[in-house]
Amino acid sequence: MGQALADYTLATRAARESIAAASELIGPRSAEVATGLQLLSQANTFLEQREQAMDNAGQAYAIMLDLHHGDTSHPKVIDSAMYYGRALQFGGDFERAYRHIRRATDDAARVFGSDSRMEGELLGACVLLEIERGDLRRAVASARRSLEIYLAEQEPGKHAAHHLADESEAKERDAADDHRLDEVEERTEADPVPEAEHQRYHA
Repeated sequence: MGQALADYTLATRAARESIAAASELIGPRSAEVATGLQLLSQANTFLEQREQAMDNAGQAYAIMLDLHHGDTSHPKVIDSAMYYGRALQFGGDFERAYRHIRRATDDAARVFGSDSRMEGELLGACVLLEIERGDLRRAVASARRSLEIYLAEQEPGKHAAHHLADESEAKERDAADDHRLDEVEERTEADPVPEAEHQRYHA
């Protein structure tokens, strides 16, 4: 709710409460904690809290990577890498940002397909970083391919089956975590849990 209303201070507080409750009820290295940290990082970004955004997204990425045995191509790890890459970009660490987002882009092409919405979104995220690195040819290629994917998504009937499969897979990936986060938030409102400390992550 805080994110939707652009009240990022409220979003920050809600994310912290959810993280603390999830740490207590499920465990400090759980997917629910990682999801909360990603949302907290996003709120940090909008509040221009660069260091906090990078730290929280980095912790989330470390947890997701550990939960999925170092598999960078797992959909949850790809999502987390995108959060982390954007936080690093916002913090001015363009090389590390590009490394994470470019790898996520390549993994997404293998997992979801080279014409998937996720691939298009990640390619779009690569563009500014490639410009920053001076790789203009690749930036133009990424921008063109991202636009092609976006335009294909708008054509009625085109890639419809792939699009539906993409959405179905995304819903299946997120349903369990979303449900458990809702339960955590309800428990937090009834019985607040002190905020947990999290180990800092350095890529």
